[in-house]
Amino acid sequence: MMKLITGKILLFKIETTDGGSELRLYKAVVSKEKVSLWKEEYDGAKSLEKWKHSLALIFVTGNQVMTRSYIPQDITSRRITENQDLLYDITGEDGDSSISFVRKEILGELPEQLNKNHISLMGLFVGKQEELSIEERIRRFWDKEMTFSAVRKTPGRLNAVCNTFYYKLQLPVLIGFLLLLLGNYFINSHLLRENERLGALAYNKQRVDNSRKKETEKLANLTNRYNKLPDCSAATISDRIASYMPQGLTLNVLSIHPLASGITNPGKGRENRELVNRNIIVKGWSDIPGSITLFSQLLGKDSMFGKAEIVSLSRRKDADLFDFELQLTLSSN
Repeated sequence: MMKLITGKILLFKIETTDGGSELRLYKAVVSKEKVSLWKEEYDGAKSLEKWKHSLALIFVTGNQVMTRSYIPQDITSRRITENQDLLYDITGEDGDSSISFVRKEILGELPEQLNKNHISLMGLFVGKQEELSIEERIRRFWDKEMTFSAVRKTPGRLNAVCNTFYYKLQLPVLIGFLLLLLGNYFINSHLLRENERLGALAYNKQRVDNSRKKETEKLANLTNRYNKLPDCSAATISDRIASYMPQGLTLNVLSIHPLASGITNPGKGRENRELVNRNIIVKGWSDIPGSITLFSQLLGKDSMFGKAEIVSLSRRKDADLFDFELQLTLSSN
């Protein structure tokens, strides 16, 4: 049978004499190899406060203990076992048993002190010490009564053992929970700080990525717009326009692929204006209106230009000069 525990139990030894009795307290340490007894200080109820919720045994021995043969059906044996004022203990094998007994009053206030300190009495030994040593009695009791199967079958003893385990383990369990909570607090604090740090890094990285994305998009848009411009140099376009200028006509503005004005694209800043693709603006003046018309017609017939139109033509005040603006469109060929 498997033993329940190999631990500690209190032993109250009452040594009786013809004139009275003496109570001594021991701590019995039960191990696999042996039972060891350690004497403890005892001076009444106060001595038991530190042993609260413990298990205990009582061993009564000495001159006042009487022993005789035990026969279950014998009237003398029955008088002993049925007497409420006696403490008894039966030892030996069937057919060769003996019963030891002593008056219950020998215990004095001990039972009351045990109850007050929630010390559970697990067994009572009565007998002559020379018959069987205390250590051997504890060993036999432990091997027979303190097994899982034996304790489980005795509700009172099971409750006492469970109660002792509960109070013995209560403080370590509470300390364990406290350490667990403290550990969880520090770990959680560390994780929160780490999460904040990573969140800040992620936010900064996102800002940098968004900024780079915008710059890349702007560069791609600008590159795309310039890639759509005709593959024709400004010098070639300028030379072609100058070759058609009649006499008496003067140019003061020649804008090739000009930026759209704020009027055409309201709400856009200068840096966001789009190129007016394939357009050319020509501005100037002349004292002969017909030369302006001729200039427009000559440019319109050139294969480089798809269209040439006079956008504005006005006469200056107090002068015989005419200001004009032409808009040319490069041919898509």
